[in-house]
Amino acid sequence: MQRVRSRTEGEKVVSKALADAAALRVVADPGLDRAAQSLLIKELRGQSNKESIVRETATILGTEPETASAEKPAEVADDWLNVFERFAEAASSERMQKQWARVLAGEIRKPGSFSLKTLSALSELDQEVAIIFEKYVDSVVFGDLIPIAANVSGEPFNELVHLQEFGLVTGVGAHVSRTFSLDGFSGLVLSYRVQAMYVEIVEGPLGRKLPIPGVLLTRVGRELYGMLAPQFNLARAHELVNMVDKTHVKSIRLGPYVEGRVYPTTSLWVRPADDAAPPK
Repeated sequence: MQRVRSRTEGEKVVSKALADAAALRVVADPGLDRAAQSLLIKELRGQSNKESIVRETATILGTEPETASAEKPAEVADDWLNVFERFAEAASSERMQKQWARVLAGEIRKPGSFSLKTLSALSELDQEVAIIFEKYVDSVVFGDLIPIAANVSGEPFNELVHLQEFGLVTGVGAHVSRTFSLDGFSGLVLSYRVQAMYVEIVEGPLGRKLPIPGVLLTRVGRELYGMLAPQFNLARAHELVNMVDKTHVKSIRLGPYVEGRVYPTTSLWVRPADDAAPPK
C-alpha cells in the first residue's frame, strides 16, 4: 500500500510541475489558454479520482480482516499498476471508486487476484450488466457454478445470454452441468460462501452420478464474484434443491460452512417414507 501511495504522491509533484510549466506558456501565448485549461482540468480530475481510490483502499485494508498469508506478500506488478491507474483515473463516481478500491485492496493482499482482462472488463462494465450479475451471484455454488434448470427460458435466459455476451459466464443454452460421481461417498457438499447443503446419498450400485445443471463463471466472472459479498439467500437454496435429481438422495440439509466443512442444522428435503429407494 505504501508503494501505491508513494506513486500517487509522486504523481502530485509531477502534476504541479506540469501545471506551473503550462501556466508560463499561457502567459507567453494567450492563445493556448483554453487548451491548457482543458488539459489541466483533465489532469487534476484524474489525479483526484486516483487519490480518492487510494484513500478508500486504505480504509478497506484497515477495516477488513487480513486473509492473506502471514508471510510478506509479493509486490504488485508494475505492468498491472500501470493499467490499473489508467482505468482508475477515469472513475469519477463514488460507486466506481469504491469498486476500483476493492480491486486494488484485493491485489495488494494477493497479487494476481485480478487479471488485466478483468481490469478491462471492469472499465467497460455498465450498470445494466452489473445489476444482472449481482442478481445471480447469491446462487453461486463451488465459487464458479450458477445452478440453472436445463429448460430455462424467458427473462432469466435473456439475462444469462447478456452476461455471456459480456464474458462473465459460459454455457448458456448448452445444457452444461457439473456431474459428481457418488461411488464411495455417503454425502455430497454443495457450498455457498458461508452456508452449504449436505446431500445424503442412498447406498446403491456403482456408477451412480448426480448432475447439477447450470452455467459456469468465466475467469473474469470468478474474479468479479470474488470482489462481491453476496448474502446467503434461502430461496436460492430451495431452487437448487428442486433441481437436484433425487434418485439416489436420502435427504438434503443446510448448515454453516466453515473451513471446508458443513454443519447441517436445517432440513430442506427428506425422502418420503413411501418413496422406495432405488435397488442396492
